[in-house]
Order: sequence, then structure tokens, then C-alpha cells
Amino acid sequence: MGYEDFYEHRGQGRHAKAPRSRVLRRTVLVLVLMVGLGVGGGVELSAYARTGWVPAALRSPSSPTPAPDPTSTTAPALNVAATAGAGATPSTTPSASASATPTPSPTPVARPLRVMPLGDSITWGNYYAGAYRVTLWKKLKANHLKVNFVGSVSNGPSSLGDHDVEAFSGWRTDQFNDDVAGWLKTYRPDVVLLQTGSSDIEQGATGATTAQRLDTLLATMYRTKPHLMVIVSTTTPEADADGNWYTKPYQDYDKKIPGLVTKYRNAGRHAYLANMHARNFSFGSPDISPDGVHPTATGYVKMTAVWYPVLKPLFYTEKP
Repeated sequence: MGYEDFYEHRGQGRHAKAPRSRVLRRTVLVLVLMVGLGVGGGVELSAYARTGWVPAALRSPSSPTPAPDPTSTTAPALNVAATAGAGATPSTTPSASASATPTPSPTPVARPLRVMPLGDSITWGNYYAGAYRVTLWKKLKANHLKVNFVGSVSNGPSSLGDHDVEAFSGWRTDQFNDDVAGWLKTYRPDVVLLQTGSSDIEQGATGATTAQRLDTLLATMYRTKPHLMVIVSTTTPEADADGNWYTKPYQDYDKKIPGLVTKYRNAGRHAYLANMHARNFSFGSPDISPDGVHPTATGYVKMTAVWYPVLKPLFYTEKP
């Protein structure tokens, strides 16, 4: 159909052909508009190309949806669990195992991450004041990551820049469950570094019972603060009263922790695993103190090496 036939067809019931002068003017107008859209559209697409996103209206039907902007400060959804260890590599690919960490964006969010170290005497630092918090705090600061430790009690040496913690010597996991909801509401952590269970086993609980208590504690924490990010740690090596290291109750408990992390991850919670055994702690010196329970300064350096790669990506996540 030519332009004259087109305008005859569009004549709203009038079948007389449009004058050639009118057709010529309209043809010129169409050409001008086409050129204008070609130039303007190119500029607009270039602008969107810089952001990595093109509106559907400007995207050809055959073009695939482009990847998100790599300079965005919002990290991928944190719906996978993490296992710390030497050479751990961040990943955004969900896995059936609790072994992947989210890939951080280039810059962390502006406000300090509120981190609650939660645990028993190993978190408090009976043998070495400040426990792993001393070296962890230094490592975070050295990497320009803003952190605010939170908790109802405080301890540590002057080299620890933030003494707040939620740690109580000898407390079992079920004792933490009695108070954790109040702590979460009062101190509003974004992340909890959770290591508990050793005192349960020291006081006669089986690994299975201790794991059930941990499950209850995690349920309480997520019910109180659904968007809470919890890094759950396995135990560090301990000796029983007869000098036997890492006995069956500890082994049974540690084996159940990854399953609990996966359970809550699959329920949409932000759960992560810190596997202390990935650092090959010694049984006794130099990593464990003469009491056979608490890490030495060297042992706490190893704990930091496990916590840090799991915690670091969480600094790049927008907080609710």
C-alpha cells in the first residue's frame, strides 16, 4: 500500500485521494520523526547502557534482559549458608550444602554493622581477655569495615576498641534462650556471632540434646527478629575431665549444626556456618590453654580466621 492508498484508506469514510502536496508534507514529517528517534533513541540507550538496565519499552523483543548494575551497593539476596575455612570463596549460587557465601558489592553500606558476639566463656575470654573479638575487631578496622559490637555486658583489653558483648561463662544453650529475645529487642543487632553448646556438654548433655537446644534458640531468635543474620559456629576442641579430646558428644553436636543452618536457610532465614575445625586447631598447646577448654591468643587468631570470611560479605547488605 502506497502513501496515497494509505491516506485514502485512513480517510474516515472519505474515498477521495489526498492532494499530493499533503502527502509530500506528511512523508517529510515521517522521515524527520524517524531520524529524530534514531538519534534520540541512540543517546537514551547509551545512557541506560551505562546503568546496565534498559527499560522494556526501549528493549527489542529479541534482546535478553541485561545483568544488574555491577556498581550497585545492594548485595544479592542472602538466602544461602556459609562455611568458613582456609581459601573459602564467596559465591551467590545457592547450594544444597551450607557452604556458599554471597558475593559483596564494591562498597559497604554506610552505617556500622551491629554485631552481637553471643556465647559462653569462650566468647567472653576467660583465659585471654576479649577472646576472638580482639583480633576480629582489628581485622575489620584494618579493612575499613564499620562495626559496632553490641550486648548487655562488656570486657576486653584496651586494644579492643569496642568491649560490648553478650557472653556468660558456664551458660548452657537453653539459658541463652531464656533471655535472647530481650537482648535482640534492646540491642538490635544485624548479625549474631553464635557459639554455644560447650557448656551443655561439659554439664552432661548429649550432642543430640545440645543440638535440640540450639534449634530452639535459633527459632526464638528468628521469631523475635526475622531478618536477623546468624553465623552459627561449631565448637573448638575441648578435653573432658579425663583428658580425652573432642569426645563423641562434641562430635555429635558439631555434625548436626550444618543441618540446622540448612534448615533455617531453606525457611528463608539468614543462617550461616562457621566451621572452626576447618582451621585445624591443635589439641592443647599452642591453640588451647592448659585448662583444656579455652583458646589461647593463637587459638583466637584461628577463630578470627574462620569468622571473618563469613562476616565480611554481610557488611555489603542493606539493613532492614
